[in-house]
Amino acid sequence: MFNNLRHRRAFIWANSGMSTLEIMQRPGHSNISTTMGYRRLLGFTRI
Repeated sequence: MFNNLRHRRAFIWANSGMSTLEIMQRPGHSNISTTMGYRRLLGFTRI
């Protein structure tokens, strides 16, 4: 369940226009490709 909340939060941040680097830092992603996956699902490609 905790992981689902983290995923949801990353979607909200991406949808609000937060930069990929900011989103990466908040949940502690160690690899930017993890964060980019959320952004791609929302149709964002810009870092």
